[in-house]
Formats: sequence, C-alpha cells, structure tokens
Amino acid sequence: MRFSELLAKAKVLPRRLVGEADVAAVSDDSRFCRAGCCFVAVRGPEDDGHKYIESAVAAGASAVVCQDAGQVPKTLPCAVVDDTREALGFLAQAMAGWPARKLVTVGITGTNGKSTVAHLIQSVLASAGQK
Repeated sequence: MRFSELLAKAKVLPRRLVGEADVAAVSDDSRFCRAGCCFVAVRGPEDDGHKYIESAVAAGASAVVCQDAGQVPKTLPCAVVDDTREALGFLAQAMAGWPARKLVTVGITGTNGKSTVAHLIQSVLASAGQK
C-alpha cells in the first residue's frame, strides 16, 4: 500500500507530509522494522520513539510517522502529526484491513445472573453457527 493511501485510509491528517513509499507493515518498535515498514515514533513517559528512528531506517523502514521530523533523514518519506500514539492505532488497523470492525460484542452487566446469561448467549450463538 502507498504511504499516502495508508494515511488516508487511517484518516490520519499530517501537519506535514513529505515523500511517498510502499508500506507493507506498521510498527512502533524499531527492533521489529523490516523493509517496507512504516515506523511510528511514539513518545512515552519513560522513552521517546524519536530516538529510534535511525535504527528503524537502518532496519529497512520505508516511511516514518513522527511528531518532530528532526531525526528523519531528508530523503525518507515522513508524516508529521500532532499525536503519534493516537495515529498508531488507526494506522495499524488500516494496514490490517480494520479487523475490529468485523467483531460482534455482547456486554452483560448486573449484580446476579451474568454467568447464566453468558452461557445462554454462547449456546444460542453456537446453535446459529457463530462464535
């Protein structure tokens, strides 16, 4: 998938977008980057993913999503966003074809009878051939 297409599918609107690349995966861990990976530099309370941009690029990252492009090589496609932590989830979901949209969720609340209701729902779904 093209970098700009991934950003569009994820509805991630960068403040600045430079370059284009083919993207095959999304990761926020430079140790798991490989050729064609989009590296998302996430800032956390203990560490800053921007420190690992260089190692992600060395591992083959083809694009970077970051909050500060200062560590990104000038020749590498880059999207600068306000919040990489927020963008990461949308990018990963878009890359995987939005699998969460295919899930059906049933919630059971209350003081008494939750286990019974859960077993009854499971039995009905199983009878209908559903998980």
